Amino acid sequence: LQVFYPPMYHFITAFVFYPLLGVSIFSARIASLFMAFLTLLILFIVTRDFFGEKVALLTVILLSLFPGFLRVVKQGMTESTTLFFIFLSLYLYRKFMKSMNIKQIILLSFTFTLATLSKQPGFLLAFVFGIHMLLRNKYKEFLFFSLFSFFFLLPYALLIVKIGGLKIGPIIYKKYAFEAPHT
Repeated sequence: LQVFYPPMYHFITAFVFYPLLGVSIFSARIASLFMAFLTLLILFIVTRDFFGEKVALLTVILLSLFPGFLRVVKQGMTESTTLFFIFLSLYLYRKFMKSMNIKQIILLSFTFTLATLSKQPGFLLAFVFGIHMLLRNKYKEFLFFSLFSFFFLLPYALLIVKIGGLKIGPIIYKKYAFEAPHT
């Protein structure tokens, strides 16, 4: 567990793929491939809801052939997990805005938390969802989303505080950010 790096990809790899396939680079790459497959699947569903099946299929084909995406998948990087949870959050947000169901907002808050625990940009979804809810005068829904997300993120935040994560950041930054490169 690293203080500065969200743990979701590592948890999925360590608790799902390592027990199945053993501890290896291959297992990490298979985990990334699996998450990339799920990303393409949820991207298809989201795009189909907005633009139809033909555009969704084209979108999935283009992303699956995009060199940056292929590199991320091949090297076993965390971005495939992040993309999956971001697209899943977008899909659930759209479903929530149609239904205004409390179960949907709990699930949305949970997937938002998983996106945030996958990589820091996942946290930007809170601003996007929050601003959209406020602009649509969904104040009660905004409050519920904020509260549920807070409670889902709280255990990780408490863990970071417990291991001293908030104290480590400034120390590392001061030590390495202003140090001249060694020649």
